[in-house]
Amino acid sequence: MTQDIVQVGSQHVSDVQDMNKRLTEKTLRMRCLAYMHQVKASLLVETIYDMNNSKKQLAELTNELEEQKDLVSYQNKILLKKNVNLEHDRDLLELKVEERVEAFDKLAHYDTLTDLPNRFLFKDRVKHALARAIRKKGNIALILLDLDRFKNINESAGHPVGDEILCMVANRLKKNIRQGDTIARLGGDEFAFIIEGFETPNFLQQFIKKIQNNLLPPYAIGKQKYYVTASIGISLSPANSEDADSLLKHADAAMYEAKSAGKNQYQFYSASLTTAVHSRFSMETELRQALENDEFDVVYQPQFVLTDKSLSGAEALVRWNHPQKGIVSPAEFIWLAEETGLIIEIGNVVLKKACSQMFKWVNKGYLTGRISVNLSAIQFQQKDIVDIVSGILAQTQLEAKYLEIEITESALIGQHDQVINNLDTFRKMGITLAIDDFGTGYSSLAYLKRFPVNWLKIDQSFVHDLPNDNNDAAIVKAIIDMGHTLGLSVIAEGVETQAQSDFLKGSGCDSVQGYLYGKPVSSKDFEQCYFAS
Repeated sequence: MTQDIVQVGSQHVSDVQDMNKRLTEKTLRMRCLAYMHQVKASLLVETIYDMNNSKKQLAELTNELEEQKDLVSYQNKILLKKNVNLEHDRDLLELKVEERVEAFDKLAHYDTLTDLPNRFLFKDRVKHALARAIRKKGNIALILLDLDRFKNINESAGHPVGDEILCMVANRLKKNIRQGDTIARLGGDEFAFIIEGFETPNFLQQFIKKIQNNLLPPYAIGKQKYYVTASIGISLSPANSEDADSLLKHADAAMYEAKSAGKNQYQFYSASLTTAVHSRFSMETELRQALENDEFDVVYQPQFVLTDKSLSGAEALVRWNHPQKGIVSPAEFIWLAEETGLIIEIGNVVLKKACSQMFKWVNKGYLTGRISVNLSAIQFQQKDIVDIVSGILAQTQLEAKYLEIEITESALIGQHDQVINNLDTFRKMGITLAIDDFGTGYSSLAYLKRFPVNWLKIDQSFVHDLPNDNNDAAIVKAIIDMGHTLGLSVIAEGVETQAQSDFLKGSGCDSVQGYLYGKPVSSKDFEQCYFAS
């Protein structure tokens, strides 16, 4: 029994132990499960927290994306606007490029002052006109026009006035051309025409006379009026040439022939004119050499008081002592000297030699009157002419009272204030002033009243037919009376007959010079003729 009880007790203990073991194991499992739930809960909390953070970050990213989207949209709008502006700028640039190309093309082919075709375009049109003439067996005329003494206007009135006159000339010339003809400005004061399809030379003559008549009316700028004439040369195709350069060269030769014939003339080309052009260029070279080699001499023509035939002075005249040709008359080279500007140097040479000779005559007691020297319009219109004359008087030691300066009427036209200042200065220095060739130019009473001159010299063209020509006689008397009324003395040149002298004396002329009283001679011969005791 006891053994059974012990056995039962042992069994019971064993069961309790098993139960405790199982309970312990279950407790452990429960603890593990609880820990695991705790871990899971913690993980879940962390996950929820991370999810919340992610959601927040996602919201922030969404906002940033929206902002970026707005920014991109704004920038797209800016880019679109810029693109529109670029398209506009490109259009403007293309327009400006086109305008610039047109401007360069116009600059290359048209004269900027008158808006006429220039030399380049003119030559191109001559070539096309020649091609048409050859194809149609027609003819063309190339007309070259050069304004006479236009350099005087530029130098006296200034280049702005000269430019304005050139524009006015261009407008007048444009009125003469037909549709299909061409007018161009080749440069300076030179214009040209291409005339196609004319039938007879008579048409060209009428055309040219129309040009000359249209140029004649004065050009009024401010209070001043200017007068312009032109020398015109014409070459024909196929008669003279079928080459553009040759036609231009031939027209140029004809134009210079017209200019040398006395200005305001026209001349058709002939083969002999080519020789004349070469001669002109040869003469220009020789003139320059003549200045270098001191080939210009001065001769002296006496001037006399009409009332008592006493010697009152002498006029100094230039002669070219050419080494091969001998003595060359001024009529043969003065026009070219004026055209090339060499007249300034030649005039200074003559003035210096004349003053030097007069100083010798005064010192010897031979002559107490005046030495008269011509100043060309180009010379007189130099800004430093007063300094030049003063310098020559100082170099030659001649007192100013023994010098008389003769100027033509054209020298007085232009810058009145400057002209008056120069004349006043010469008068204050004691120099006598005379207007040469009076009656052949503008003969304005207004400038005679304003300008401080002493003498009027009647041109020999009015003296030549005295006393038989009633018109000349009336003109001469009018000049003498007008001069005396204005307080001026009057001298007549070109007196060759006693009848002329008597008429001038009877009309009240003060002094005379001419072949009747004495030809121009060297200083040595002048002394022998008029100073020999």
